Amino acid sequence: MKILHIADLHMDQAFEGLGKLPGEMRKKLALENQDVWMNLVDLAIGRKVDMVVIAGDTFHQPNVPVNTQHHFIKGLSKLENMTIPVVLTFGNHDYYISEKYWFEFPSNVYVMTSEEVDTVQFRLKTGEMVSVSGFSYESKWLQESKSKEFPVRCSDSDYHIGVYHGQLQTGKVEMDRYAPFNISELKQLGYDYWAMGHIHQPQILSEEPLMVYPGSPVGHTKKERSSKGAVLVDLGSKDVKIEWLPVATTSWQSCKISLNSVDTLSECLVETEEQFKKIDWEGKKLTLAMLEWYDIPEKLRYEISEELEQQEVLMYLQERLYHATTGKVWLASLNQEPLEKTEHLPLGLSDQLIQEEILAVDSTDGFYNAVSDLFRQPELRQLIEQDDNFKEAVYYETYQHLLNDLGGRGATIYEN
Repeated sequence: MKILHIADLHMDQAFEGLGKLPGEMRKKLALENQDVWMNLVDLAIGRKVDMVVIAGDTFHQPNVPVNTQHHFIKGLSKLENMTIPVVLTFGNHDYYISEKYWFEFPSNVYVMTSEEVDTVQFRLKTGEMVSVSGFSYESKWLQESKSKEFPVRCSDSDYHIGVYHGQLQTGKVEMDRYAPFNISELKQLGYDYWAMGHIHQPQILSEEPLMVYPGSPVGHTKKERSSKGAVLVDLGSKDVKIEWLPVATTSWQSCKISLNSVDTLSECLVETEEQFKKIDWEGKKLTLAMLEWYDIPEKLRYEISEELEQQEVLMYLQERLYHATTGKVWLASLNQEPLEKTEHLPLGLSDQLIQEEILAVDSTDGFYNAVSDLFRQPELRQLIEQDDNFKEAVYYETYQHLLNDLGGRGATIYEN
């Protein structure tokens, strides 16, 4: 049996952190999400899969635009015409609200709409019986583990698949908000495959049984540049086989340019443009480039640092390089190589001091004390009054930024 496993498609999410885009590129990116979905549908048909599993966060928000819904239903209808069953669950971003949907799902789609674990059973064209167990979110947070609600493997099925949109349990209440689980509990159920969702980076949690996060099929931010697409799972042989299938027509690419031969700031721009043209970009794909300058002469390092902070150099090069590559590449970011020695960090920061600052906010009380004046501002005070969870959400996001961006050790990767 072959399964196309999709998760975290985020069809209505915009690409982030790209600056002021040319009109033509805005149009290309606006169509990217729709193109990716139809590419996935065509792959399912072309590879003759027996079923499709969509493990949550198909959409970026619970209030899905009607045109996005329509486009998604069109793809499901194509699969219906090929008698390919689809199991669909909803995640923390697109948590299910029935009255928000304008269209009926086609007859081939088994939709799980409740936070209670449900099991659907159906027969494939091959005659094999399949059971699929899973759940959906009904709000943006689901703090209890769902592991113990899953039934043991159905004895009358040829295959039993688990669908789980959530994250590994950390033991910290403020972080375990997305159906936290531990792998051992899921393994005990005897399933043939676990289709995971929620983490945007592709990864394999377990080999036996196979538990896979396919990651987001398209990277909407630079943090998702490791996107591989969707996972094709073949359960038909003794050794389970998986294959990542790329579907995006837009990719993120890192590149470095040496400035060791320049003497002035203007020469930096000329050298960058000349070397940029020589880079082998990825064929027909639209590329979002993340450029780093290195081998910077010491006499220019301070000036370059000052200029990069103002973003003017980035905006200048964005336009120049976009035209130099005939609209194939957009410069998403420009940075200089980091200093190797932590004692040279700006403002006297050291690695030890950074760690101490992270630990200082490693609790909600410590964080609230540190930013108490900020929360007294009228705009934030109004948001706090409107949403009881606002302060806690700010703490959670800030703590993750400290871990990921300031060099915190032992950081856990969460969804974006």
